[in-house]
Amino acid sequence: MTTAHHALIGLPVAVSLPDAEGALRAIPEPGSRATLIEFWVTYCGACGKSLPRMHKLAPALEREGIKVEFVAVLYDDEVLDAVHDRLREWGVARQFLVDRGGPFWRQFRIHVPAFVVLDNRGVVRWVGTMQAREPDAAAAARAVAAGEGS
Repeated sequence: MTTAHHALIGLPVAVSLPDAEGALRAIPEPGSRATLIEFWVTYCGACGKSLPRMHKLAPALEREGIKVEFVAVLYDDEVLDAVHDRLREWGVARQFLVDRGGPFWRQFRIHVPAFVVLDNRGVVRWVGTMQAREPDAAAAARAVAAGEGS
């Protein structure tokens, strides 16, 4: 697996973020073989192309034990109704987590849409650069789940 070089690779990351209903969810989710995170924002044209593509890949990845998390990076005053409207506009019917103000996303210092892959212990194993696409992230997550990225 080709790993994008990044300062956080090899470091553990554990966070709990709220979902759209406010319930806290742990990343990584216990029992997953790997976690693929896609960070996105509502005003990003590239996110409007990337999220639907990852949405189509997610069921196959999840059947392989890879948890796919869509993390919406929101301004402090951004309302969730607008987020739901944007996802509907993009044809994405999927739960998402909320990173209000972006503290989780900012630690990676990456532009959206962006991908991060964690192993089953929450260690960062791959960070997608601006050139990374959905198949790259899926391949990285599969390699990590297979033990090749740890």
